[in-house]
Amino acid sequence: MKFKKLIITVMIVTMGLILQGCSKGETTKTVEAPAKTVEEKTIVGEVDGKSITLADVYATDLKKKIKELKTKYGEDFATTQDAASKKAFNTSKEQYLNTIVEKTILFKKAAELKITPTEEALTTAVDARITESKANYETEAAFTADLATYGYTLDTLKVAFREQEIGQTVVKYLTKDVKITDEAIKKYYEANKETFVDPETVMTRHLLFKTEAEAKAIDAKIKNKTTTFDTLFKQYEGNKVKVAAATASPADKLLPISEDLGEVPKINTNYDPDFMAGLNTLTAGQVSSPVKSSFGYHIIEAKAIKASVKRTLDAEVTASIKAHLLNVESEKIYKAKIVEWKKEYNVKLFLDVLNK
Repeated sequence: MKFKKLIITVMIVTMGLILQGCSKGETTKTVEAPAKTVEEKTIVGEVDGKSITLADVYATDLKKKIKELKTKYGEDFATTQDAASKKAFNTSKEQYLNTIVEKTILFKKAAELKITPTEEALTTAVDARITESKANYETEAAFTADLATYGYTLDTLKVAFREQEIGQTVVKYLTKDVKITDEAIKKYYEANKETFVDPETVMTRHLLFKTEAEAKAIDAKIKNKTTTFDTLFKQYEGNKVKVAAATASPADKLLPISEDLGEVPKINTNYDPDFMAGLNTLTAGQVSSPVKSSFGYHIIEAKAIKASVKRTLDAEVTASIKAHLLNVESEKIYKAKIVEWKKEYNVKLFLDVLNK
């Protein structure tokens, strides 16, 4: 279980295939494609006359969002009368439908503008991003296990990165003439100086258990010095791979795991709020009692705490401001173009059907 978010989006478009087979002296035989599901028949959008189905929307990262909604609202969140769960689900479906629309438009524009990267360039870029992603993990197995946690394989991750590279090529083409001046950078820094602070962070490790009873039993052993947090951390280190493996048995899936999360900012929306609440009560060197989160029950160790530090307008801050201002200007241009291109390609969204 990893708390860091993977900033990727995988789009897997469902395609119906008709397989034909023939041999000398035989008439051609057609093997009928499997009957379409309701989702494959349900059209929820169009781009340039090409239909987008409900199945296409469900084949995106929406499946991960559904897992989050089940955790928050329960297994029957999609059929419950609870207004919050329905709104959250409908909003997610609309977001992923729009993602498909924009991806389709970007691919079309890349082809029209003749700026689609070559297969060789895409392969090189994707391989570089895979290498960069793996560098965040101690072992290949840990990287693979984390992919599985988020519902990816190496192949689907490559697809995601490939699609992003094509989309980003169009965005770069649109924004190639945007310039950010030194004066604009200085003005932004002066207006937002209080935000340029390296936040207070906690060197964090944790043990994660599926049940409260197991977490409490281990907590008691640590407190009565029958064992230590460090001993248990080393004991559980190999369990994450077992838990995430495709061949994991029911028993494997219940194994406790340990993770070194590195420096965790005390103010951090990328982590479970209950986990952060438990972490932020600890002093340096302290180990928590069991903390319940949406992932299970944690015993958390704050190895060390680093104080916040105010930043000057150094090279790193200058670069970050320039990148931010470039993103702001680029987003304005991109949004305006997407509106224009949606009209050009006669985009239609059937939200009443999508949210039925």
